[in-house]
Amino acid sequence: MVLKYTPSQMSYGGDPRSSGASTPIYGGQGQGYDPTQFNMSSNLPYPAWSADPQAPIKVEHIEDIFIDLTNKFGFQRDSMRNMFDYFMTLLDSRSSRMSPAQALLSLHADYIGGDNANYRKWFFASQQDLDDSLGFANMTLGKLGRKARKASKKSKKARKAAEEHGEDVDALANELEGDYSLEAAEIRWKAKMNSLTPEERVRDIALYLLLWGEANQVRFTPECLCYIYKTAMDYLQSPLCQQRQEPVPEGDYLNRVITPLYRFIRSQVYEIYDGRFVKREKDHNKVIGYDDVNQLFWYPEGISRIMFEDGTRLVDIPQEERFLRLGEVEWKNVFFKTYKEIRTWLHFITNFNRIWIIHGTIYWMYTAYNSPTLYTKHYVQTRNQQPLASSRWAACAIGGVFACLVQIFATLFEWMFVPREWAGAQHLTRRMMFLILIFLANLVPPVYTFKVTKLVLYSKSAYAVSVVGFLIAIATLVFFAVMPLGGW
Repeated sequence: MVLKYTPSQMSYGGDPRSSGASTPIYGGQGQGYDPTQFNMSSNLPYPAWSADPQAPIKVEHIEDIFIDLTNKFGFQRDSMRNMFDYFMTLLDSRSSRMSPAQALLSLHADYIGGDNANYRKWFFASQQDLDDSLGFANMTLGKLGRKARKASKKSKKARKAAEEHGEDVDALANELEGDYSLEAAEIRWKAKMNSLTPEERVRDIALYLLLWGEANQVRFTPECLCYIYKTAMDYLQSPLCQQRQEPVPEGDYLNRVITPLYRFIRSQVYEIYDGRFVKREKDHNKVIGYDDVNQLFWYPEGISRIMFEDGTRLVDIPQEERFLRLGEVEWKNVFFKTYKEIRTWLHFITNFNRIWIIHGTIYWMYTAYNSPTLYTKHYVQTRNQQPLASSRWAACAIGGVFACLVQIFATLFEWMFVPREWAGAQHLTRRMMFLILIFLANLVPPVYTFKVTKLVLYSKSAYAVSVVGFLIAIATLVFFAVMPLGGW
């Protein structure tokens, strides 16, 4: 038997304590103002939405969607009621300032489908579009093949053609069938969002709010919540869910999905001692916190780490079954530290490398240029003999060597701080090789100059090399000053 949750009297104006306050409808008879509807709206809890005849979906239908989702996922009834009221309050607030259709569309864009929606950003960052079309189990994660690169160029051309000729997004999405590049995926996403019905938009937002409403501490890991939402949506749209007749027991989502995650997060800080929770004697650099949990879900390589006790990966089972099996995941074997929070002054080099380069290199060049006694052989103060021009340029060029050394040490210390198993860790070997080449390019001219001239012998070649070395040092300073370590 399918459970039917009886709406409370407060939903439809039966509670005298309900104020019914909202922005009134202004305008004359010819401007859409209906005195009868306006008088009735004072008794409605969501007057701006309920009293508007142009509302794309009725309050009763919205509540039915919340109830249906509650039966299919096992949400708590009181939580469902709170989220329904919250959702209607959001709709009512926006409907007082714009049309109901625009209110629903903008709300869906903010939560799910818009360019600034966190879910959309996560969806493409974690390459869920490729999981939907190809499947992570069939991919070499982290690598973009030659076909994908060609498809990327193709879709860029298609987008440019669409902008020039004004082709609609839906038709363009059909043209890009089989193109798995990011540009093509974004076009298909927009086409999908444009084709949603009001019921589907309400369903998308309602499911997210219901998942969020019972997420407890998992709310502080929004990317984890996005993944739960993705698996729930895959299940909801599958025949496995549509063919199920009996409702899921109340509290199933909280007990089966959220509680294991909550217990893992709690176990990082607290332990049971003498029947009470006491804080662990554990340093912060060994605590897997909210940031570490979040970082796992930003990358497909991290999501592929989610596995069951028998070693089976979650991405290896059909998408529609993943939500139902989230409760079987051994989270303690999934999460790890994504940043080694070591207490050391070495952080000042890695985190503020450009500050040291800008100040240190310029200071070196200025000091070297104005300290000729350091590179003048047998300098006598009373005679104040001047050094060779090549020596002066070469001494200033050593500032480029200093800048390279700062970058090399910053990269070495980054190796210490960021675990290599984290998918977001950068490839430091190639960066280190590049830095060594720049270091040698800055080191060779001064060494050659001082070796040839020995501080006293004039040489045209040494002079030319010293000037070139100084220009290389200036270019190195400018490049390192504007380009962060992670921007290469």
